[in-house]
Amino acid sequence: MAFGRPVIRADEFDWRTVVFLAAVIGLWIVAWSASSVAVAAVPASYPLVFATLPLPAALVVTTAVNIVPLGLALVFHGVRWPNLPLAVAVTLIGVIAAPIIGTVLMTSPRQRERLAALVEELAASRAESGKTSPKRERW
Repeated sequence: MAFGRPVIRADEFDWRTVVFLAAVIGLWIVAWSASSVAVAAVPASYPLVFATLPLPAALVVTTAVNIVPLGLALVFHGVRWPNLPLAVAVTLIGVIAAPIIGTVLMTSPRQRERLAALVEELAASRAESGKTSPKRERW
C-alpha cells in the first residue's frame, strides 16, 4: 500500500505507483552504494515492478535497473576494471531473465483464468448434454 491504497495490481497507473517504485529502486540504490554485492538483489525487484506496471513499462524499468549498475561501474572503474567480465555477465543474465520472469508473472494469472472459464464451460456443456440426450439402457 502507498498512502492507504493498494499499489500492487491497482486498476490505474498514478503517482502512488511511481512513488512506490521510486522507493523500491531508491532503497536498492542506497544498498548498492553501500555494497556492490547488492546488485544481486536486483531480481528481487522484478515481481514488484511487474506487479505494479503494465508489461511494456515494466520491461523498460527492469532493463534499466539491470543496465545502470554496469554503466556506473564503467564510469567509476573504467574498462580495465578486473570485475568487468563478471559485471557484464550478471547484466546479461538480468536483461535476459527479467523479461522471461515478467512475462510468466503477467501471463500466468490470465491463463489460469481462461483455463478455469473453459473448465466451467465444459462442465456446463456436459451437464446440458446429459439433460438433453436420451438415456441408454445398459445391457
